[in-house]
Amino acid sequence: MKKTDNIYAPPKSALNIEKRGDGLISDLEWKSTWWLLFLAIITLGIYIAHYAKRQSAVINSYSESDKLLKVRYVTIIMLTSYLAVILLFPSIYFEVTKQYEYVNLFDSIDKFLTLFYSVYLVIWSFEARSRVHQMLSIEKGDAKWMNGFLTFFFTAYYVNYKINIINKSRTNKDAGPDVSVE
Repeated sequence: MKKTDNIYAPPKSALNIEKRGDGLISDLEWKSTWWLLFLAIITLGIYIAHYAKRQSAVINSYSESDKLLKVRYVTIIMLTSYLAVILLFPSIYFEVTKQYEYVNLFDSIDKFLTLFYSVYLVIWSFEARSRVHQMLSIEKGDAKWMNGFLTFFFTAYYVNYKINIINKSRTNKDAGPDVSVE
């Protein structure tokens, strides 16, 4: 501490003092939904689990303590995605070595894990959608509203798409009208 520092002054910190909605949307914005789909495909679904974990952390950092996204959803999504991929290798091995009784066992386990993963990803998507609607005060019928049908079928991809659209509309509105003359 320097001699010139005022010991009675409040501490300085790098707090995000933006409006709650603008900060949330800009923090939630991620790359394109096509890029998210590509990464999910090449990682056999594991990347979606990491995406859900990241988005949950952002949403929870803006949420009130009684309205946090549940960590267990993301934990189950992460665990089932990794287990399904790990069990893929013994399944391939048993298929190649023609030990079909084990192939059936591993396929059954994989189907169960994939179902569990899918159900919890849908639950997470609806929870994230609900929190975003609450924090941004988005009413049904608003262009920013995330459709339940599309959320159910496209889960995290649709949530990512809508967040990017909301952020794009916000940044276009902040830029003001285009007054360039050609």
